[in-house]
Amino acid sequence: MTSVNNFPTYTAAKKIVLDAGIDTVIKYRAWLSECGFAMPYHPQRHYKSEWFNWNVFFGKYKGAMASYKEAQQIVRIAKIKSSSEYYKWYKKSPERIPSYPPRKYIKNWNGWSSFLGAYQKFATYEEAKHIIQGMGITTCVGYKAWYANSEIKLPASPQIMYKEWTNWYDFFGKVPNG
Repeated sequence: MTSVNNFPTYTAAKKIVLDAGIDTVIKYRAWLSECGFAMPYHPQRHYKSEWFNWNVFFGKYKGAMASYKEAQQIVRIAKIKSSSEYYKWYKKSPERIPSYPPRKYIKNWNGWSSFLGAYQKFATYEEAKHIIQGMGITTCVGYKAWYANSEIKLPASPQIMYKEWTNWYDFFGKVPNG
């Protein structure tokens, strides 16, 4: 049975991969050029509605995938504190969790902080302005460069985080040109 682009259905593709003994992404991608089947290079994109993660695709899990609450407990026990940590950890994890939780748990999703339990307390808007202006930072590019290397708890996107936000000029203590 085939789906769009003459690729097999998700279930058929899983069976083909399982029968071929493919169990890693690297092996899958190498196998694609020699397998003789029309298979998607990015099955997670092609089988979007059925996709859970590579481990499920390779048949490593026979049981049900973790519910949102179960996945939340798993990542909290593992002490994962950020989405980038999650993606690194996920690739090595034997757990029954999705590769991209925001999509899989869309009905329950309230952001990475809620999922990971890694709430951060940021400086207030006025404190943040005082810190940034005191550092002499006057541009968005300068802020992003400083933020990437800073230990100070300020948000990556202050314009989204602070309800008091007016504009970058105010944040940097600058007067608009004109």
